[in-house]
Amino acid sequence: MIRLKKNHILTQVKGNQKQLLETIKQICKYSKAVEVDIQTDSRVKRNRLETRKLSIFAPNISYLSLGYIYDLEWRKHVRVAIKLEKKVKHYQKKQVVKTTLETSYFISTTGKFSAKELNQIIREHWFIENKNHYVRDEVLKEDRSQIRKKAGVFVRLRSFALNLMRNLKVNNIAREIHKNTLDMRRMLRLYFSVE
Repeated sequence: MIRLKKNHILTQVKGNQKQLLETIKQICKYSKAVEVDIQTDSRVKRNRLETRKLSIFAPNISYLSLGYIYDLEWRKHVRVAIKLEKKVKHYQKKQVVKTTLETSYFISTTGKFSAKELNQIIREHWFIENKNHYVRDEVLKEDRSQIRKKAGVFVRLRSFALNLMRNLKVNNIAREIHKNTLDMRRMLRLYFSVE
């Protein structure tokens, strides 16, 4: 969920909300986009070139005939349905080896943002998601943690460690953690200037 200005939200609709997801898919399939924005990376990054096409749809009373929307609680809150198509070309030795297409659906409680602004907002949100939450889940195994008593203390310790490494411009968090677990004195020398 992405919090926008004045308590409005933008949230991705996923498979755990089947009826809502199917409704948004139907809206995007059978109606004309109000606005479209296409953004392509200016250069290849990490052997990938990404193109993102964001289309905005405005649900209205005519969609009641689809049979999904009328009874849903969310109907009165949703101002726009959003379809984001991400096409990624994967390169190896300057040649395209694979192209992937991923489609995501979003809803928002406001219609005051342009397609270009929403495309940028979603991209920035995923940057944070990949930089912070992915590292917490995959490297620090935060989701698998069995700590139940004073769990907040350990969350703060993990945050402290991540912030320390980012402050020192560490590129690969997993490798840095591995090196530090092998030699505790290395960590103390690097981070705290202790001899």
